Amino acid sequence: MQKHQMTNLDPPYYHFRTEKEVFFHINNTRSKRSFLTGEPLGPDLQAWNFAHVLPKRKNAYPGFKTYAKNIVLLSREEHEFWDTRRGKIDLQKEPYWQKLIDLERELKIEYRRLFRGIRS
Repeated sequence: MQKHQMTNLDPPYYHFRTEKEVFFHINNTRSKRSFLTGEPLGPDLQAWNFAHVLPKRKNAYPGFKTYAKNIVLLSREEHEFWDTRRGKIDLQKEPYWQKLIDLERELKIEYRRLFRGIRS
């Protein structure tokens, strides 16, 4: 599988051409457990198990859409909650979400460093 040539970064900055490719990579390299709880997600992952930490909707962070570090495995319920409620309530006060919030903060810093001056 070929890495997307979006940047000149070396691994672990895996950029792929399509979501299908990055999902395939994650499916074959990570344990099939929730990023938040460590609970098993089952032997066959579904598309809804792959959650973008920095949102892909409205093309908010296009440079990280196919970046493996920006995609974590979550249960269906966790993924739906993360996508629909994170902007509406303060998840900082919820210890359950802290690991994901910390990764989101780290990715935003990384995104600004890599794509400075590029509209996101």
